[in-house]
Amino acid sequence: MIRKGFFYLILALCFFANSNAFAYQFRDYSWGTPRKTVEENLLNEKRELSQEQYAMHYNENIFGSDCEVVFLFTLSGQLLCAVNLIWDNTDIGPKLKEDLTKKYGEPVKFNAYTEEYTWPGSSDYDKLTLDYNYGDTRLEYYGGDYFKEYQKNLTNLFSAKNGYGPKNPPREPHIIMELDGGRPYGGYRRR
Repeated sequence: MIRKGFFYLILALCFFANSNAFAYQFRDYSWGTPRKTVEENLLNEKRELSQEQYAMHYNENIFGSDCEVVFLFTLSGQLLCAVNLIWDNTDIGPKLKEDLTKKYGEPVKFNAYTEEYTWPGSSDYDKLTLDYNYGDTRLEYYGGDYFKEYQKNLTNLFSAKNGYGPKNPPREPHIIMELDGGRPYGGYRRR
């Protein structure tokens, strides 16, 4: 009886550890890392950074092609909540999809007409998306609850700035634009 209970305890711990340990992340950056820490790490790597109110970006050669790497931070606390990789062409998209599929399994395709894929994580806000449709390739890592907070705060700022409130909500919150630079909040667009 004790042996059986011990077995189930070990099995439950293994399942719990695996389900919580799985999260998509870019390199060794953990979600919720303070902006200052990310900045110091990148400067130690001799990266030339461009900074905006809620984002930090630099250029790097990734998968053999020039890429813009964008770190997004929560509005309150300035904690890492998403990382976007943007290439100027769609050529790298199929190779990325192949590599990511080998690593994470088959993705969910948004629809039959576009090359947009997602590898779901433990929640709607913890996922990896790949899009290579419109002249560029975007690989986006979303950081779970930190990204959820980012979207919620951005929606509130947008609403306050544009006169929306509980009695007058925005009609299409999925089109809400980031305040600094007018970029879509779900993905960072190249200037």
